[in-house]
Amino acid sequence: QSEEALRESKEQYRRLVDLSPETIAVYSEGKFDYINTAGAKLLGADNPEKLVGKPILDFIHPDYRLKAGEQRNQGKESQADITQQKFIRLDGKVLDVEVTGIPFTYLGKPATQIVVRDITESKQAKEAMLRAMVAELVKEELEKELIEHKQAEEGLRAQQECIRQIIDINPNMIFVKDAEEKFILVNKAFADFYGTTVESIIGKNDRDFNTNKEEIEHSSQQTREVLETLQKNVSEESFNSPITYKTHWFETMRLPLLSSDSKTRQVLGVCTDITEHHQAKSGE
Repeated sequence: QSEEALRESKEQYRRLVDLSPETIAVYSEGKFDYINTAGAKLLGADNPEKLVGKPILDFIHPDYRLKAGEQRNQGKESQADITQQKFIRLDGKVLDVEVTGIPFTYLGKPATQIVVRDITESKQAKEAMLRAMVAELVKEELEKELIEHKQAEEGLRAQQECIRQIIDINPNMIFVKDAEEKFILVNKAFADFYGTTVESIIGKNDRDFNTNKEEIEHSSQQTREVLETLQKNVSEESFNSPITYKTHWFETMRLPLLSSDSKTRQVLGVCTDITEHHQAKSGE
């Protein structure tokens, strides 16, 4: 009766394993000794008999075969273990699986029973969620950078506007010339002296709005000297006003301006009207 009960118990266990929705298999010496119907379906076989006797490594993705071989060589198959691997079906489709290995004795010899769970969809879902999270983080970071960049630009514009106002309320004539002697900055006092606007002077040189050749040559000579020597230059010079048609005397200080890499040279000029002082000095 005990033997009959044992046989019935084994048969019930076998039927439960055969009908299990989970993949259950047994292998020894690297080959399948048994696999249930769900396992055959998972690996793309019509029935379990087609897989019995086949090497299990044939169904393990090449990226994981070396690790599986090392586990067998190191005797790790004697311990219960749960790993995530990739299996290859008979039709070549790759599956992400979670494998639980349990060592036991099968038909009188050491073997390993494995329970395989297909986690392809869940892993893809997790990867999709991770990609979405990364994309959202990147989006947030880009938005943060754009906001910071916009704030920096607004701060720079405000600073430039403040500097422009300070320059424009200065009674002295202020200008900046580039290496080609073109004006890249002038203040309102400079534009007013020539009866024009700041915008109409930017990008031009002296000869574009001054008809006095001597004044043009003198200004060009002083500018070139500062660009070449990179030394401050202070000189007294006269210019005829196209508005009053009178001669005005100025003490002009020219300073060299260098970019951080010392490749771009410019000249800053500040002209102080000393006409009254010059006339008083001449009268004496």
